Amino acid sequence: MANKKRYIKNESDLLKAMRSTGFCFPTNDSEQKMSLKLSSIDDSLIQESALEINPIEIWDADNPIEYDEVITLKPEVDYTQEWGIAAKGKAKISKSALDKILKNQNKKKD
Repeated sequence: MANKKRYIKNESDLLKAMRSTGFCFPTNDSEQKMSLKLSSIDDSLIQESALEINPIEIWDADNPIEYDEVITLKPEVDYTQEWGIAAKGKAKISKSALDKILKNQNKKKD
């Protein structure tokens, strides 16, 4: 059997990978650049947003800024109606999938 290449060999490699992919905060420029490269956000948008932010105004503010518009995110599809509980028979699952579930449950009981 062929040996698999392992790029993450220890905890420091894992942390570097997590920082580069955005799961942890980057600690240096190379991790930051890799994180931005892997993200789907265009670099020019980040630069434009950074120019609009005034950190001095944020720190000197006595009260938090009030927003005019509140955005609430709602899923486009109501999954509660599509998904049911398979144990109660309310799920839209194919017969073959239900048979596999029952087969696996029976194996666990034995």
